[in-house]
Amino acid sequence: MHPSVTWAAGIDAGRSAVKAVACSMTDDDSCSIVFPNYCILKPAISDPKTLDAVAPDTVVIGETTYLVGRSAETLGDPSSVPVGMDDEWFMSPQHAAMIVAALNKFEAVNPLFTPSTVMLTVGLPVSLAISQHSAKRYIDTLSAHLAKAGMPKVTKAIQSQARGPLYDLSFGDNGMPLEQPILEGNWAVIEVGHYSSDCIVIRDGLTLDKEHVSLPGMRSATSHISDELRKQSIMATVQQLNSVIERGSYKLRGAMIDMTAQRDTAVRKLAAELAMGLAPLLRPHLDNLDGVILAGGGAELLQQYLVSALPPISVPVTPRFSVARGFAKHSAFLSHMA
Repeated sequence: MHPSVTWAAGIDAGRSAVKAVACSMTDDDSCSIVFPNYCILKPAISDPKTLDAVAPDTVVIGETTYLVGRSAETLGDPSSVPVGMDDEWFMSPQHAAMIVAALNKFEAVNPLFTPSTVMLTVGLPVSLAISQHSAKRYIDTLSAHLAKAGMPKVTKAIQSQARGPLYDLSFGDNGMPLEQPILEGNWAVIEVGHYSSDCIVIRDGLTLDKEHVSLPGMRSATSHISDELRKQSIMATVQQLNSVIERGSYKLRGAMIDMTAQRDTAVRKLAAELAMGLAPLLRPHLDNLDGVILAGGGAELLQQYLVSALPPISVPVTPRFSVARGFAKHSAFLSHMA
């Protein structure tokens, strides 16, 4: 095992929320965190109670102070959308602020966690991860931002977001391969995010770099819901739309409004979009696939509508955390190999 690594962590800094998992390499300690993917410059705050409340979401990179997560969502423009609308955002200091915030939150949950002793795997969209130039640029840029945040010793690796669920089902929490790992098989992996759904094809455990596609994510479903609400002259916020997806309802003037039927219709439409987009990619591989791994925040909602269009579907436990959990296991595996 790498002598300086005592923690293995995975961070899925998705375009709507940051999911992160850390596991101790010396005992059974582990922790999982999630916070909204919002980032703003820290505004002037005069109220001491508010200052205390936003302290856990405050990140300093160089001479710039940011607010992230729920604090940024609350104090920022309520009509704004989460950051990360395009791939270039992954090179920004705002993205690095999310990584720093996750590491800080690990330390707040478990004082024994220290960033200088962590092996960290971070996910990138498949379009960036398969490009050696983009991957190196990302590592160099993130390293520079982490150094400015006082975390120069974080050991880092990157992977395609869609490989996280594969690692989740192939390794134990300690990073050791399971007795019957699926990593060596033939799989399609679909990671359903908010803005996009990435799909990759794995043959004998190897990613086929040219066999991938990026399709609409859960935002497509929220757009359908937004259209329905607009017909009622209701201009829903991003937070209200996300609430409909997660809970089947949203809060309006103090009352919870049931939107289960509209949500199910929207998810069914998204499933049809995905099935149509996946068909050209998967058709040449259907006879050899062991199955499809469906993960991400929308996996459980979409599964029932995709089951007739795809080979046998496996959904990891708590699929929203599958990418981050798989990356934490991958970090543990890399630590053993070092």
